Amino acid sequence: MNAKLLVPKSFRIIFVMSVFLSLPFLQSCENIANDDTSEVVDKITGTWNASSNVLTKLSFQCQISSDNPESGKIYIYNFDACGNNAYIEATVTDETIIFPEQTIDGITYKQGSGVISNNYKLIDFVFKADNADGIFEDKEMRLTR
Repeated sequence: MNAKLLVPKSFRIIFVMSVFLSLPFLQSCENIANDDTSEVVDKITGTWNASSNVLTKLSFQCQISSDNPESGKIYIYNFDACGNNAYIEATVTDETIIFPEQTIDGITYKQGSGVISNNYKLIDFVFKADNADGIFEDKEMRLTR
């Protein structure tokens, strides 16, 4: 026995029209997200005063740069005072910076994140670091301008 689902013709027309009319809005949302990421990257690029306060307070400077702001990819030089020529790769999404596990000069940094303040003058990072002894320590770092 064949059963057919009967859908009124007017409903099908309205549905098809709704789908076609919404397509331009879906495309424009993607462009807005890319513009926002690029704007955030541009605003955080440059030199920052940094402090790390785990065992003792350590003050130093970090440099944030990007070769493609639209992608959200950034490089943070001297992250956690690891040296001016060493950097950590991270990605900006909305007002958050996220980095995957990576090793710099023998120190392994577990996945971490940073929150960017609304006025772009403060970034607070939380992450784990291992100095090759196999024990990961919780760390915090603050960047200010």
